Amino acid sequence: MDKWEVIYYVSSSGSSPVKEFLDANLNVKIKALRFAFSLNLRS
Repeated sequence: MDKWEVIYYVSSSGSSPVKEFLDANLNVKIKALRFAFSLNLRS
């Protein structure tokens, strides 16, 4: 399998609101990673 990475949105102030949200919400983070993985399998 090819290596892949998740690239988070970084605001102009340098913060990573998406990463902070996912880190604070484990269930959402798991769902997001499953979704990203399923997209990787389709390509």
